[in-house]
Amino acid sequence: MALQRNVRQQNELTFKSMLKIAMYFREHGVCRGAEIFFSGRNIDISTSAIVYAQTDGYMLGYMYGFAGLIVTEQQRFFSFELEMNSSLNEVIFVHKFEEVTNEQNLSLSNKGKGKGFGALALDILEEMNSVW
Repeated sequence: MALQRNVRQQNELTFKSMLKIAMYFREHGVCRGAEIFFSGRNIDISTSAIVYAQTDGYMLGYMYGFAGLIVTEQQRFFSFELEMNSSLNEVIFVHKFEEVTNEQNLSLSNKGKGKGFGALALDILEEMNSVW
């Protein structure tokens, strides 16, 4: 029989998973090409939080892909899919870069689910920027 988690526990697990991703990129940064790309769109990687990421080889059908969801200090959400060159210092193709702020569930209390993903992401951002 599978272990059933209550809403609070589910939110804690999701929060910890998102925080782990955000902390990784805050500590290690992103590749130079992605840093230049975000900077060119007025996104400061040092005050933003990447709360979801895919970086596996061939994960988007190309060798050097980087995709995810970033929330900025201004509480704006952007979904991205970038193809990097082999040295990772240049974005060679943008498969997707769009603001998705309006699509985020920012509710603090969803029936049966607790906080929405967007609300948890804002909690991550707040925690990251108060600690760092």
